[in-house]
Amino acid sequence: MPPPPPPLPQLPSLASTHITSHHAHPPHSQHPHPSQNQLPTVQPPPPPPPRKPSIPYAPHNRITPPNSVLIPITAEELHRLAESHRNPLRKSIPAVSAQLDNNPRLGAVAAPSYSIEQQSDGGWSPSRMMEGADDAPSVQQPLGHIIPSPLRGTKRPAADDDAPDYERLAHPSQRPHMSNSPPPPRNHNHNGPRNEVVVAQHYNARPEVGKAAREHSPIIGLKSFNNWIKAVLIAKFARPTIHETNTRPEELEFVGSKKKPRITARVLDLGCGKGGDLGKWAKSNIAGYIGVDIADVSLDQARERWAGQRRKAFDAEFFAMDCYSQPLEDRLPPGALRPPFDVVSQQFCMHYAFESEEKARMMLRNTTMFLRPGGVFIGTTPNAKPLLRKLKKIPEGEELSFGNAVYTIRFESRQPPVDAHGQSTFGHKYWFYLADAVDAPEYLVRWDAFVSLAAEYGLELIYKEDFHTIYEREQEPTEFRQLLTSMKVVDSRGESALDQDQWDAANLYIGFAFKKSLPAPALNGSGASAGNGS
Repeated sequence: MPPPPPPLPQLPSLASTHITSHHAHPPHSQHPHPSQNQLPTVQPPPPPPPRKPSIPYAPHNRITPPNSVLIPITAEELHRLAESHRNPLRKSIPAVSAQLDNNPRLGAVAAPSYSIEQQSDGGWSPSRMMEGADDAPSVQQPLGHIIPSPLRGTKRPAADDDAPDYERLAHPSQRPHMSNSPPPPRNHNHNGPRNEVVVAQHYNARPEVGKAAREHSPIIGLKSFNNWIKAVLIAKFARPTIHETNTRPEELEFVGSKKKPRITARVLDLGCGKGGDLGKWAKSNIAGYIGVDIADVSLDQARERWAGQRRKAFDAEFFAMDCYSQPLEDRLPPGALRPPFDVVSQQFCMHYAFESEEKARMMLRNTTMFLRPGGVFIGTTPNAKPLLRKLKKIPEGEELSFGNAVYTIRFESRQPPVDAHGQSTFGHKYWFYLADAVDAPEYLVRWDAFVSLAAEYGLELIYKEDFHTIYEREQEPTEFRQLLTSMKVVDSRGESALDQDQWDAANLYIGFAFKKSLPAPALNGSGASAGNGS
C-alpha cells in the first residue's frame, strides 16, 4: 500500500499572528482546521509606467551624439596629445603623469616622463652684465633686490587656463585620430596663413581669466616685473611730456583766482592688447587715449576693462587693425587722430613689424605721423644680443633652440634672409614660447639698424637699457621702490616673486624711449611729412 502523505506544515493561527499574549492557549489539535491553511500572499501592484513628458527631450546644443557613451580618455591618448603639442613647455606634465599612475579608469599604460632640458647661461646678476658671470650674488641684498632663490614665491595653481587642450576633450569624436606614427612636423612654409593672422589668432584665443586667476599664473612674478618696467618707463619719459603739454600757457585756465593746467594730453597705444596699461595711464593726467590692436577679441576685453573703471579719468577709443601693414588714417576717423599725440607706446609688440622692411617703415610712419614735435615714443621689445649669442653657441647640426623651464626659443635659421638690396636685417624669424603667455612667431630687432631707420622718421634715441639694468638703476628712487611692493614684484620682506628661470627670461627684453626731433625730416616710404604732427 502507498505511504501516507506528509503532514501539512503547522501555521500560526490568525489570532496568533495579530495578538501576542502570555495566556494564549495552545491549539486543540496538531493539525489546523482547513480554514486555517496558509493564506494567499498579496502582491503589490506593478509600478505605473513613466509618464511621457509633454515636451520631448531634444536639446539643440549637444555635447555628444545621441545614444553615445562618454568614454574616459586613455593614458595612451593623453600622452600622444601631449607629444603633439607644438609648445615644448606644455609637454612637461608631471601632475598628469601622477594622476595616470593612480587612476584605474585610465588603464595600465605606462606614463612616460617628460622633462625640459634646461640650458642656463649662468643666471647673470643685474649688476654684472658680462657673459659667463655665473657666480650667484650675496643673499644679503637691500629691500627689493630681485636675485631670487630657486622657485621662491612662485605660485602654481591646482588647475588654471594653461591646462592642455586634451583635458577639455569630452568625447572620442572630439579627439584627434590616434595612430602608431608620430605627429607630422609643423609646416612652416609660406603656403600657410600669414604671420599677422597667426599672431591675431593666438591673442584672440587667449581667454580673459580675471585678476584672481592671473595671481595663480606660473609666471606671475615675471608678469609683475614686466608691469613694473612699463610703469617706470611711463613715469620717466611719458609723464614729463604729458605735464609739459598740460602746463603750456595756452592750456592754463583760471580756477577762482589761480591758473591751473587744463588736461589735454593724449596717448596712442599701438598693440594695446587687453588694455593692461589703462590703469597706468589713468594716473598720468591724460585727456584722451586711442588703443589699436590686431586682435579684436583682446580689444573687446580692453573696452570692458575701461568701462569697468569706477572713475573715467580720460576718454578712450579702441580700433582693430594691423597698424604694421596699413596707415592709421585708413581705419581711424580723423577725430581720433587730432590733435597730435604726446606719447606713442608700443609694449612687447614692435618686433612683429620686423618681418620686413615695409612693415618696419609702416610701423615708424604710424608712430611719428601723429606724434607732436617733442613727443616721446616708448616701448619694450626683445633684446637681440643675448638671443644671437645663445644661437651662436649651438653646435652645427643641432636644433636651433634654447631656453629654460619658463621659455623656449626656436630659430628657423642662423641668418635672416637676404633682401633684394643684399641686406639681411629683417625677417629673422623665431618661435617664442613663454609659459602661460606667448606661443607665436616673432622677429629679431637688429637694434643699430632700427635706430638708423627711426632717425629717418624724425625719432632720436634718448634711452635704451635691458630689464636687469633698468631694475638695478631704478630700484632706489622712492616712487619706484614702493611700486616694487605694491605691484607684488617683491613682498614686504624684499623677497622676490621671480624664480631664477623667470629672472633670466626677463633679461630677454629691453626698454627704450625716442623723442621726436624738431623739425622732423620727410617720412621715407610714405610720401608724407611728419614735421607738423599731422
